[in-house]
Amino acid sequence: MCGTADWEWKDNPDAYQADRSFCQGCYRKDAASDVGEGQSLPAGTSVVLIPTGTPQWQAALDAQEAAYIAEREARRAARQQGDDW
Repeated sequence: MCGTADWEWKDNPDAYQADRSFCQGCYRKDAASDVGEGQSLPAGTSVVLIPTGTPQWQAALDAQEAAYIAEREARRAARQQGDDW
């Protein structure tokens, strides 16, 4: 969605000029969405920007750390059992 309306283009087909611009927020969202070639985020997943230093930010950090620890422990348990992870 570009934010323009059909009538704007009908009134003046040259009303806007396309230009590239860089947005750090968009960049960070795109980078967080990149899960590898040929892969996509799980269904229902979206990437949002959370202001740092807020309770929501701390909760997100806590959740990421908990997920990392759980995965690390699962890998360790699998290695101990001789399973391929």
